[in-house]
Amino acid sequence: MYCLRLRLLAAAIFLMLAAPIAVFGENKDNKYFDNGNKYMQTKEYDKAIEQYSKAVKANPKSAALYYNRASAYEGKGDHDSAISDFAKAIQCDPNDAATYYGRGLVYEKKSDYDKAIADYTRAIKADPKFVWAYTNRGHLYYISKKDSKRAIADFTEAVRLDPKEALAYFDMAHIYGDMNNYKKAVANYSEAIKADPKYAEAYDNRGLAYMKLGDKASGCRDFASACKLGMCKIADSAKSKGDCK
Repeated sequence: MYCLRLRLLAAAIFLMLAAPIAVFGENKDNKYFDNGNKYMQTKEYDKAIEQYSKAVKANPKSAALYYNRASAYEGKGDHDSAISDFAKAIQCDPNDAATYYGRGLVYEKKSDYDKAIADYTRAIKADPKFVWAYTNRGHLYYISKKDSKRAIADFTEAVRLDPKEALAYFDMAHIYGDMNNYKKAVANYSEAIKADPKYAEAYDNRGLAYMKLGDKASGCRDFASACKLGMCKIADSAKSKGDCK
């Protein structure tokens, strides 16, 4: 019934792999590091890797360099090389939550969900306030383990830490929808929309939940709102079926 959660769209929110991290003090004068960051901004990943590799050769114990090179590898779709570099970054700094999170994202993209969950858990252990790690782990608990209780617990913690974590509300609403608890689904989609008023998928999904509750007027309004944001498939379908004008 519900639209799929847009994991790649979510990545634009919390995927550090797609952008260079800040220059750490130990590398502030390293031209290779700076050049690599510039190439990352223009998505010239091979050139970024070349520059980071030169920097690694000069400073092989820098977690930041391995992290950024992992980001470049992931940018070009080389998951295995990215995982290898994240592992090296962890060897240099075993307490950095962002590195575990970044590797978890790659494992998730490879559909290696157990390893992804393990890394998100390590990220949370390193930083108990790491909101995105809770959101992603909750998502995987549900889609790979069918464990709605643990998933909802993670989403609940994510929104407690950050009431504007729209994706956690969205995923929690999805679970309630699957449980046929459409009132709670509507409530959580509403929170997602409150946190992100341009969240087209949340409007569409809330509209579907309203339809299940027999509230066609509200459902059609939500479909129209989603269409205004560029997602018209459900709105057009509802019109063709005569459910909405």
